[in-house]
Amino acid sequence: YEIDISRSHRVGKYNPQSSTPRPIIVRFTSYRSRELFYKNRQYLNETEYYCVTVREDLTRENLNLLRRCIELRPSVRFFTKDGNTYYYQNNGQIFIRSERDIETVAPSKI
Repeated sequence: YEIDISRSHRVGKYNPQSSTPRPIIVRFTSYRSRELFYKNRQYLNETEYYCVTVREDLTRENLNLLRRCIELRPSVRFFTKDGNTYYYQNNGQIFIRSERDIETVAPSKI
């Protein structure tokens, strides 16, 4: 996979008091390489890197939408692909565009 990475670096400020390492952002050489990596990230749990989390770098707006989805419907499993938020339903993936779309997801327990 090393040849599939165009650039990588840590983000955020270094904090010597922090026990967790800073996140790393990676740019892949191609979309195909990126998708292959994302597809295989589930296998990290079977390696010594089981504690590593891999996720997309979302815009502030899309990150807030994802957080709101999880907050309002904690029992539903949301995911992102290409910066967009989705959830699985019996008949396929459903695209979430706004907070209004969250209301169409499984009934709230609130």
